[in-house]
Amino acid sequence: QAILRLLEWRVAPGGKALLAPDCGEVFHETQVLDLNGDGTPEVLVVGGNSCTSGQAGSSVFLFVKNAQGRYVRQLGFPGAAVTPLPARSQGWPDLRIGGPGFCEAVWGWKGGGYDFKCSQETQRGGCRGVSPGPMCRR
Repeated sequence: QAILRLLEWRVAPGGKALLAPDCGEVFHETQVLDLNGDGTPEVLVVGGNSCTSGQAGSSVFLFVKNAQGRYVRQLGFPGAAVTPLPARSQGWPDLRIGGPGFCEAVWGWKGGGYDFKCSQETQRGGCRGVSPGPMCRR
């Protein structure tokens, strides 16, 4: 329920779907993970629709518990998939965020939250003209 409130989604009448304000029914996939190995679960949600998330068709949300034991949002932007990578930043795995096209963003933990780190091509030339930031080293 706390995560639904943070997403601003609600359960549809009948309880079989989730609704986003002014955007109707949204799909979602939820994973409970311990990304940093501290024994406290993080919640990763990929969901939405073209109304909530544009061309990507879904958005990526990550919720991490703060010192007060409340979930706070770390990620919340259009994306289609999240892949934790072997590389780590400050004890947290880097996350590759997939979306439309052939250029994926990699986010790393920095100063208490995830931040953009670099762009990774999934096809040669995939980030050309798309990514203004640094390219990931292979």
